[in-house]
Amino acid sequence: MFEVIHARSDCKTIRGDRAGGRLLDVAPGARRHQRAAEYKRYLKFLGLVERHYSEGLSVETYATQLAVSSKTLSRSVHDAASCSPKHVISERLTLEMKRLLVHTDLSVKEIAGRLGINDASYLTRFFRKQAGVAPSAFRASWR
Repeated sequence: MFEVIHARSDCKTIRGDRAGGRLLDVAPGARRHQRAAEYKRYLKFLGLVERHYSEGLSVETYATQLAVSSKTLSRSVHDAASCSPKHVISERLTLEMKRLLVHTDLSVKEIAGRLGINDASYLTRFFRKQAGVAPSAFRASWR
């Protein structure tokens, strides 16, 4: 069973452990095996992002951990989620920032430290670009 954990018009992130044959049967013939492998690679990538999002790893590092090139990883993620690996990583960081802003009283500087970002002003710019609002305004809108 798959659960959509993030959906936007330009990217969708799906979490699940098995496709149950349904998603793998989309492409006929030989392409089916290739899509299955790319989808499994995408799921492994999501698992790595979930475990290491706060370490600031690059797409190249994730690709190395999956024993593929960054281009192969990008193709797999794009085929599965219609976005780039960098976008998936950014969305996961943004989700965690939102969670920490809403559910804790940590300052932006403390949140930056937890997420492996050394500069609180960079975190503010990043969050504003991703969420469309400053961290303080986001927090205020939820309280």
